[in-house]
Amino acid sequence: MGQALQTAPIYSQSYHGRPARGFAGSATTLYTSYFACHWMVCSQNKFGEKAAFSLDLRVPRGMTSLSVGSMIARRPGPDGSEIHSWKAPRPYSAYLYGFAVGRFTRVMIVALARKLLIALWQFSSAGAVPKGALLKAG
Repeated sequence: MGQALQTAPIYSQSYHGRPARGFAGSATTLYTSYFACHWMVCSQNKFGEKAAFSLDLRVPRGMTSLSVGSMIARRPGPDGSEIHSWKAPRPYSAYLYGFAVGRFTRVMIVALARKLLIALWQFSSAGAVPKGALLKAG
């Protein structure tokens, strides 16, 4: 006989409240700040215990959210809000889990790295000094 499939128990939590610690922010931002065990169920003293996480954040339209893993959905919410759904790629210790919501600007570090790599290649292969660069004797 084959082995029975084992599935992990699924826990879903929804609440409304204001934890004493664990959240920080301003009128336009909200982010978790250490103390995850103050705003969700977790065991802070059992470092080896890990769980699979998914998170739905209801945010004002136009805000950006960040969390562990990938955003898997963005859909309209009630009262003009948006629901941002996140899923972690692997199990994490609960006390490390967090998120941020605000008006963030995306920085395209890949494009900058590519420009730098091209400039280094041009310098090393043809001696072309990038515009604005200064060479120091040393």
